[in-house]
Amino acid sequence: MTTLPDGIIVENWTMHRITFRDDALGIAEIIEPEAAGPAHVQMYYEIVDGSKYILKSTACQSVRLPDPRTDERTGEKVRLIVSAVVKNTYQDRNDLILPTKNIRDDSGRVIACQAFIV
Repeated sequence: MTTLPDGIIVENWTMHRITFRDDALGIAEIIEPEAAGPAHVQMYYEIVDGSKYILKSTACQSVRLPDPRTDERTGEKVRLIVSAVVKNTYQDRNDLILPTKNIRDDSGRVIACQAFIV
């Protein structure tokens, strides 16, 4: 669990370490994946137009995605950093967030984010 400079509490439910940067405040915070994670969805498909390469998702099931909750100490909502697939599957949940405003290195690889999107 990590607290961002404005008091927002986040947990990383992806499989990747996430670096959050706020250059104006001189902050570079590494948010490690949760030990119980990562959260993901199990997708089920059907073939479209007779091609095994064109599929349609027919159902999905979450795996290791915690229910929405608040922090016991502060009462603040805990935001969960998840993959885009998980976020898109659970669009009705406003506690799921994605990294955005990415910072890239000279090779174009994402090395940090400056914000999260609901």
